[in-house]
Amino acid sequence: MEELYSSKQVADILGVNESSVKRWADSGDLKCFKTPGGHRKFNKSHIYDFANKYSYNIPELSSLSVPQQSEIPFSFNGSIEILFKKLLNSDEKEVLEFIYSFYARGIPLYTIFDDLIKPCMTKIGEYWFSGRLKIDDEHVASYNLMKSIILLNNKISPAIPNGLKAVCGCLGKENHEIGILIMSNVLKIEGWNVVFLGSNLPVESLSRSIKIHKPDLVCVSTTYTTNPKIFLKDMEKLYETSKKYKAKLILGGENRINAEESRHCDKRTKSIKEVYDYLNENFPVK
Repeated sequence: MEELYSSKQVADILGVNESSVKRWADSGDLKCFKTPGGHRKFNKSHIYDFANKYSYNIPELSSLSVPQQSEIPFSFNGSIEILFKKLLNSDEKEVLEFIYSFYARGIPLYTIFDDLIKPCMTKIGEYWFSGRLKIDDEHVASYNLMKSIILLNNKISPAIPNGLKAVCGCLGKENHEIGILIMSNVLKIEGWNVVFLGSNLPVESLSRSIKIHKPDLVCVSTTYTTNPKIFLKDMEKLYETSKKYKAKLILGGENRINAEESRHCDKRTKSIKEVYDYLNENFPVK
């Protein structure tokens, strides 16, 4: 009898997320069978064909056991410095190809965002703050990064629409848009319908968008707050509106105000991996 593998088993073999396997199967990149109950099943030929086409190094498959994902964490080593230089000296298409090369090798998107792009964003900010980077160079780097993130979203085949909707934006005088853009693109790739509102939004505008669109999820990002008291009051209002319309509220970003901020949202996240974990726990893929 032919040995068939589940999405989770194939994810372990390739060393990727289960959601990536499901997305590749739904887009046709990774062939599969579907059971009468709608579950994806893969044979050895499906797995080997995909691995050969996209240069995945996998061991011989055995009908007795399924290889597990390596416990050795991936290291970007000097890639952060390379990306930093490309953002300053290349166009967005070259930046995109560099970032996408890691995804094509099977590195999870959350790892790319958290361990490559985020440290590079931090480095850009530190260089600008210390005067080692002029404001025009900072703008060029930020623009190239934003454009490449948008292009990355277009390059990756999204999952089948899951019927869920999210509203994403930056509250108050928050002008750092890259974090919420990343969160928005993650949701789109996972099959969400996303209403992207951008940066520098009054709480009234975000609340109005919740009332109009009635999302399942509201995502807010914060990097810097000029007035923490006002920000917390606005978060409290936004949380009440979210609960009224039965939406979950995620607050992301590096801004550290105080422990009270966690009371005004369903989840406080500091990484894209935490966002993925929250989505998988509260909005599981069927």
